[in-house]
Amino acid sequence: MNKIINVENEELMKIFEEIQCCENIKKYYNGETTNCDEIIKSQREKEEDFQLPEPWNGDIVNAPILIISSNPSFNEKELYPTIKWKEEDRKDFYFNRFQSRWTKEEKYIKLRDGKYDKNWVRFWSSVKSRAKEIWTKGNISLGKDIALIEVVRCKSKEEKGVEKAISNCSRKFLDKTFSLSNSKVIICTGKRAETMIKEFYNLENKPYLENIIIGKRKRDLLFIPHPNARGQKKLSFLFLDSEIEKIKSKLK
Repeated sequence: MNKIINVENEELMKIFEEIQCCENIKKYYNGETTNCDEIIKSQREKEEDFQLPEPWNGDIVNAPILIISSNPSFNEKELYPTIKWKEEDRKDFYFNRFQSRWTKEEKYIKLRDGKYDKNWVRFWSSVKSRAKEIWTKGNISLGKDIALIEVVRCKSKEEKGVEKAISNCSRKFLDKTFSLSNSKVIICTGKRAETMIKEFYNLENKPYLENIIIGKRKRDLLFIPHPNARGQKKLSFLFLDSEIEKIKSKLK
């Protein structure tokens, strides 16, 4: 597989390490209290085995479409970066996750035993389908064309601890991450992420916002239900034809 990016940008790597080595994780394992205690504790791992916060997945700088959701899901069987990993492997995982050995077919995570999970990640497939609705490029891929981030970077099952951590985590990392991205369109999935983004940037309560300055750049923002939510997911049902055409024009 062709990898996406060779990391040389100093500011990019500074933010990468700041997220990976979040001070609240160290505080928790030192017995201090933070707003992130619940989400960190939910993994029930020793510090050396704790699955690190997720800075992003894919080419955060160049991907035209950016997906944002609540927080990454935790799977104790997944082969996923910890503080024991070499820096080179951590970089490769997050920047080249979908174009490297860490996943198969942009659907299946790699497990600690070296095999790939038999269950595909429905979230990834769903957001890729949404991106295909607004970008008519022949082959669209996760990582290269679509980067993914979350408002809360630590992993947990069923969003445990997200409510308590969301304000602090967003304040620390959200705008910094957006500022790295040259994405033209941001698709926000789920109510938790939508509420946080709209409050953080003081945005109107509309499902489609055009030419909004986020992270020092103008973007179009789409707010859609989480892939796990009930009801219609297709953008063609959620937005006007004229809105879809406007969004498509930004990605040409």
